[in-house]
Parts: sequence; structure tokens; C-alpha cells
Amino acid sequence: MPRFTPEQLIDELYGPPPKEGQKSLEDFKKKQIPKPEKPKGLFSIISAETKEGKEIIFDLEKIKEESREMFNNFNLPELAASLENVTIELTKEQTDIIIQKAKEGFNKFYLMPPREIQE
Repeated sequence: MPRFTPEQLIDELYGPPPKEGQKSLEDFKKKQIPKPEKPKGLFSIISAETKEGKEIIFDLEKIKEESREMFNNFNLPELAASLENVTIELTKEQTDIIIQKAKEGFNKFYLMPPREIQE
């Protein structure tokens, strides 16, 4: 198990200390500057390598649209509609699993609606 210094632990848990001249969240709140929206497409592309060593791209927005189209093709409009306003947010661990599975032959997936809607 790796050993960390107290400074490394604090940096890992709370981020590095602010540098001189950096603005804080409170500065923006005082000036009533709205929080910027997360740009679409950011973090929505996962690049991996296949077991043959070729690059494979998982475009999460495209996967969402393909999933909706699949449900519509199977005459399941309720399931398709449930994915319409979904924002796909994967953790680093989930992304790492997709990258690892791509090396094992995984090359496609679909989004599924919540279980309550499926039932």
C-alpha cells in the first residue's frame, strides 16, 4: 500500500492549495456570475484500444441516440423517450472498465432505461 505525506493526502482530498491570484467560488458568487454550463461533448468520448491493437471510439452521445433509435425500432417509444434527457456521467472507474473490456473484445453497448420504466 502506498504511503502518502499529509500534504499529499490533503491535496488528494481537497485539491491543491490555491495559488496567488486565483479566484475562489465565493468571488464569483459575490459578483453574481452564473455557473458555466458543462460543455456538451466534454468527457463524452472514450478512446480505447481493441485486442487487435486498433483504436475504438465510444461516443456516449451517439450511443444514447442509437439506443433511442433501437427502442423506437422495436416499437417501445416509452423506453426511447425515457433516454431523451439523460446525461451520461461515468466515473473514472467505469471509463477504465470500458477501456479494459475493449481490450478483451467489447466493442458496443446500449443504454437501458431505469428498471421501473422497463417493468
